[in-house]
Amino acid sequence: MRRHRLPSSRARVLAAMAAGAVTAVVAGAWFLRAAPSSAQVRPPFVAGSPIATGRADLASARAGLQVWLTSHPEDAAAAVRLAELSLREARVTGNVGLVVEASARLRELVDRGTRTYEIERMLAALLLSEHRFVEARQMATRLLAHEPNDTWLHGVLGDAALEEGEYEAAFAAFDRMATLRPDAAAYARVAYARELGGDVEGALRVMEMARTASSPHDIEAHAWHLTQLSALQLQLGRLAEARQAAERALHSFANYAPALAARAEVLAAGADLDGAVASMTAAVTQAPAPGWLARLGDFRAARGEGEEAERLYARADAGWRNEAPEPGAHALFLAMHGRDVPRALALAQRATASSNDIVSQEALAWSAFKSGDIETARAAIERALRTGSRSRRLRVHAAAIVAAAGDAERARDLVSSALSQPAVGLEAPAPPSLVADGALGLRRED
Repeated sequence: MRRHRLPSSRARVLAAMAAGAVTAVVAGAWFLRAAPSSAQVRPPFVAGSPIATGRADLASARAGLQVWLTSHPEDAAAAVRLAELSLREARVTGNVGLVVEASARLRELVDRGTRTYEIERMLAALLLSEHRFVEARQMATRLLAHEPNDTWLHGVLGDAALEEGEYEAAFAAFDRMATLRPDAAAYARVAYARELGGDVEGALRVMEMARTASSPHDIEAHAWHLTQLSALQLQLGRLAEARQAAERALHSFANYAPALAARAEVLAAGADLDGAVASMTAAVTQAPAPGWLARLGDFRAARGEGEEAERLYARADAGWRNEAPEPGAHALFLAMHGRDVPRALALAQRATASSNDIVSQEALAWSAFKSGDIETARAAIERALRTGSRSRRLRVHAAAIVAAAGDAERARDLVSSALSQPAVGLEAPAPPSLVADGALGLRRED
């Protein structure tokens, strides 16, 4: 059976949905009207107990719900709860197949005539995991006509717009969500919006607000927010703070794959390649996401282990092809690693046909540049830069492209802004000597 994995660029979307998904369950009890038979094992929250969010706790609760639904297939509330828990467990394991199964169960209920507001609002969120962003926005918009203050649906609208690269619409939805209910899920989205706009310090402050707003009993949410804080601190070049946040996440939630990956990036940035390899290996053991496999390959390559790096790159390529299709990220990987540039270009063109997001546009720009199509590359990189993102990699790519297009002054500005950002992990540093020697098509400035 195909084992779906959570695509890396959409991890934040499902993660943000999951952050609020089990809030009601963690905070209080959920009861079913029908009493189970003595032969049945009650899911914990059917009996009135709050749900813990450790790895084993989530798996146990989900399994209990599946047993319950076997004998109570028409229980719509239980099916919605199963979808909520599946969203959260997918964040822990990277296995989005759990979400696909829960979604199918909800659709079966609808097909049998059970159509409730709760089912449809959950389906709107689940459509995001299936790349059906237009349908997700349409369903959320229709439901908001009945419940205009439903923050969950404003989150769906924003997440769908984000995936399509409609950033102004996404940011407006997140602002509305935060105004209606300033909770952890809203703050996390606002933080991501600020990051995309280049305000990493502001993103850090709001993500800390998200962490403090989450339930102290929700260990998985606590670990997730700390992991995001680690990534933001790393962007700011604060390696000690980034490492501390990742370690705190792992202390809260042992072997938490996102935190293991975050710690690996911090260690790589500090030139501890052995530690980076060990931590990222632990992450892909828990959840073999293609993006993490590719980064582990980078770490191995930096240690001179070309054969092992190639094996990991092949696994990442296969993962994106067969388990977690994400054409923008896949294309960027292929183009940056020189692995079949024509295929990279085709993937990037497919990605940008349905989305105007930053990663897809950067992928189109770099694969077109590698293909010698400077005009297409220049147009795409300008679209990728439009939000003001401070990504060093993005600005190094942009500098190379605009230099090739003959705009030396703009290229120098982009190199200068790239060099003003801390180097992250194994990103190409684009030192001044590289620019001076003409690698970006520029002359030495005396």
